[in-house]
Amino acid sequence: IDLGARLAREKTLAVGEALRIGAEVALVLADAHRAGVVHRDVKPQNIMLAGGAVRVLDFGVALCADEPRLTASGVVLGSPWYLSPEQCRGEPATPASDLYSLGATLFHALAGEGLFADVSGPAQLLAHLETPAPRLCDRREDIPPAVGAYLAALVEKDPARRPISARAVSEALGALGRERSGASALPEAQHAEARRVRQEIARVRRQAAESEARVVDEIVGLSARVEREPDAAVRAAHERRVEGLERALERIREGARAREDALRDALALLEG
Repeated sequence: IDLGARLAREKTLAVGEALRIGAEVALVLADAHRAGVVHRDVKPQNIMLAGGAVRVLDFGVALCADEPRLTASGVVLGSPWYLSPEQCRGEPATPASDLYSLGATLFHALAGEGLFADVSGPAQLLAHLETPAPRLCDRREDIPPAVGAYLAALVEKDPARRPISARAVSEALGALGRERSGASALPEAQHAEARRVRQEIARVRRQAAESEARVVDEIVGLSARVEREPDAAVRAAHERRVEGLERALERIREGARAREDALRDALALLEG
């Protein structure tokens, strides 16, 4: 029986069983990714449950990293209920795309419905692109906070903010599945995720500082031109541009602060 049929019959899985299945699927994906193959269509119907064994089926739409694409650029390939945002945009799938699809699959297995079950068709693609993913803990009361947080990381819109590899996901899900509360320290996977989050915090700070410096330089340059400009109309245009740049500078700072706060919350969860 495949996981899709199982969910149609039972609606949800026990937390431990869902995490065990997810860990085994991630292990299969890790082997594929190491060989340069991206599955591109991870979904419940492609996960076969045979006794205690878990198999990943239908690599028919898989793509080798070193092979030319078999479909035209911009073609959406895969099941929209579990499709990563970058695939929804018609961009090439990457290993991180498979991790998003696995996260969406596990969300379905634990919540009893897909990430964006209230929409279908093209609206489903738009939801993956723009709608914040719902919190698993809001859909089911017995979900340990660490499990909810880890699945939220899997379905991040930005591929760079998802876990670092399918191997790390397998280790993390396996450890979470072995702990009833999911709150104890994860082994190497947790340390790797914590390192990734700290690196992301540093990257956010660096990018914000670079963006701020560029905008400030432009503000200083325009302000100097305002002082020297004899033409009132041109001077007024420069002043409006300075005001716009000052608003942009504040948005950059606010966005960086919000992103860093969210990353620090995630780091606190990882480090217990």
